[in-house]
Amino acid sequence: MKHIFKKLHIGSNHESSPNRTSNETSTSASTPPPPSCSSDHRASGTGNSPASPPSTSPSPASTVQPLAFGNRTDYFESEEDFQVQLALAISASNSEFRDGAEKDQIRAATLLSLGGNNRIDVDREKGEGKVEDLSKYYWEYNVLDYGERVMDGFYDVFCTSSAVQGKMPSLMDLETNAGDSGFEAVIVNRKLDPALEELMQIAQCIALDWPATDVTILVQQLAELVTGHMGGPVKDANLILAKWMERSTELRTSIQTSVLPIGSINIGLSRHRALLFKVLADTIKLPCRLVKGSHYTGIEDDAVNIIKLEDERL
Repeated sequence: MKHIFKKLHIGSNHESSPNRTSNETSTSASTPPPPSCSSDHRASGTGNSPASPPSTSPSPASTVQPLAFGNRTDYFESEEDFQVQLALAISASNSEFRDGAEKDQIRAATLLSLGGNNRIDVDREKGEGKVEDLSKYYWEYNVLDYGERVMDGFYDVFCTSSAVQGKMPSLMDLETNAGDSGFEAVIVNRKLDPALEELMQIAQCIALDWPATDVTILVQQLAELVTGHMGGPVKDANLILAKWMERSTELRTSIQTSVLPIGSINIGLSRHRALLFKVLADTIKLPCRLVKGSHYTGIEDDAVNIIKLEDERL
């Protein structure tokens, strides 16, 4: 949310009016501000200017001088004012977030942090169109939330050339283009991917071996399964990237398409591993969020998983 405030310059110091006396300042400083779901941003945006405590020695009323602070208006004197400003910030920034991929990621993260229900509900109904919507949503926002289950037909598209940035290609276009289209897609379809089907069965066996209370161990077991299938632990990012480029060329040449079944990827980068982990976690109903891109990971091509626990996230 700090991105929105920084963009729109919303927030000001809690400043007293020039007409307030030192007694009024002491009273207002001793009263705690109302609670807020975004109190951390209010603290940083409003600047808590400490008021001086009243002097222990009495002084004549005629000698009391007004405290001159600033001339800016205090926008957040009440909880209602803050919520109104927050809503206006989000509303005003909606159009701006459509300008680029990075801004789309910020908007998605903002909605997630607010627990918003404005995001498309692509997992509630089954059907090919809904899977297509989920794939498109991940392309645009780089987020798959806990309740969004990756189903057969989902595909993750990656641009291999900066010249083709723009609209997401359809799965049919990717499958019919056997040459170098500038895109590379990884598809989830266990019906046509025996290796993925086997991994999902192993994941279900792991879930049976470990009760739901041992979530940390369960996550570790799934992570080891993904790591073992996709080339082992990554000690050198450049080395694994070189191996993946070689393996990717081999796969596209053998199957004559840029759409690669996720089970066939035995040398995988972080975006492949995170997607596979999400698929396996969904299989055993382990709440898992998948995020990708520089806004979440610091690196454009990286992806990570977030596991939902009862009292914390892993």
